Amino acid sequence: MKTRLFIASIIAIALAACNSKTVQTEATTEAEPAAEETLALDGTWRLLDFAHDTEICVIDEDSDYYLQFNSEDNSFGMSTDCNSLSGNYVATADSLRFNITAATLMLCDDTKVEDAFKSILPTIDTYSIGPDSTLQLRVDARRYATFKFVPAE
Repeated sequence: MKTRLFIASIIAIALAACNSKTVQTEATTEAEPAAEETLALDGTWRLLDFAHDTEICVIDEDSDYYLQFNSEDNSFGMSTDCNSLSGNYVATADSLRFNITAATLMLCDDTKVEDAFKSILPTIDTYSIGPDSTLQLRVDARRYATFKFVPAE
């Protein structure tokens, strides 16, 4: 019973995080990234949107949701407006896996997106980098999140 309540809570949180545009999505199959693209993950990526079922939750431009990759030690960090997640990742030409090893737990007004990413990041299995400098993370071939590369200043 507690498990069902926990799963229902996670779904409710993810749905509540959808506070902007809603559009239909569909599963896409794109060419897998080349091996050299795993190094292209390095740097900072700003979250644009993430999917829940058939909806895309668009993130406000003034929000601070960033994903950072460092291929030197295969570490990642994610800032989520208030808290942060960090850990390590393994990327190959056709897969991407995250392992969250730490998370801050500050009291925040809104942790809906943060909570959704804590549960979904470990299930990400593939990615692609588009010619428009967007990174798409996928679960079972379905797009879960889109990030835009942020050039270093």
